[in-house]
Amino acid sequence: MRVSLALYGKLTELAGCERAEIDLSFPTTGAALRSELIDHFPGLGTTPFAIAVDAALATDDSTIAVADVLSILPAYAGG
Repeated sequence: MRVSLALYGKLTELAGCERAEIDLSFPTTGAALRSELIDHFPGLGTTPFAIAVDAALATDDSTIAVADVLSILPAYAGG
């Protein structure tokens, strides 16, 4: 399935783009999705990042049935 990606912050530099479309297989898990994104964009393997699936944060254990938009978010901290 063709999925739109939106990358933010320093991840745009590491991936070389702000937006992209890639083909992914569903269902999948958050961990498998992370691995596939690193395969497509090797620079992402150098820093932690979060994945939002249609605006909901996914964990490595999340089962992802389908997605229209994936947001790839840099690590953040706050209180």
